[in-house]
Amino acid sequence: MTIPYSTWTLVGIGKLGQALLTLFQASNYPIGLYHPDIKKSERCAAAYPLHTSVSKEYLLSSDIVILALPATQIQPFIDELYPLLSPVSSPLFLNMATMISTNALREAYPELAWQGVKFMGQADDLRENGNGLFITDKTSAADSERKNAVIQVFSSIGHVVQDEEQTVENINRLATYYAIKGVKELEKVMQEQDFPELYRRQVLLSLVPGVIRSYTEGTLGHFGQAVADELENKPS
Repeated sequence: MTIPYSTWTLVGIGKLGQALLTLFQASNYPIGLYHPDIKKSERCAAAYPLHTSVSKEYLLSSDIVILALPATQIQPFIDELYPLLSPVSSPLFLNMATMISTNALREAYPELAWQGVKFMGQADDLRENGNGLFITDKTSAADSERKNAVIQVFSSIGHVVQDEEQTVENINRLATYYAIKGVKELEKVMQEQDFPELYRRQVLLSLVPGVIRSYTEGTLGHFGQAVADELENKPS
């Protein structure tokens, strides 16, 4: 499949970066992969036959650059590239970091084109199950054609919604807090009841995620539905 705008480059080979590579591969969208350590990018690209490890020069001439980097790494990375970028022909940079706003990057680098594309969810789940939810900021990118291309490509691996970026951080923080709180409470109870570590680990890695997914999808089995009904009918 031809990807809208011919040259895309992904920066970042952590969990989110590799999830995107996996899903773009499945959607038959080839992209370039950049890492300052060429050996690391080549090793990563070897796992994805459709994608290619690329040079800094290729990145600079790309139409769209996906920054799948932690928030603390984005500005140092752009600062390194900045002297080499031309405002006339620079890429559209996609900010995927939850904890830095795209407006802050626009203010810091007003000559460059920016678009926020924030992932609402967990990267391992995105890689394994796809169907991601991506929030793109309401502020228009430098041109509508590239913005529409971004929406088209990310729609191939999930759903794209235009909303305020802060929504993603708020929901991710809320969900992470209650997920960890629930896990800690379950661990405490299982330890008090003296279950072996092997059982606790299996419950947290397999049973809990499976139950949550089945509950959300409405596919609980008889036992799970009985527990759900018990909770529903339990006096508050």
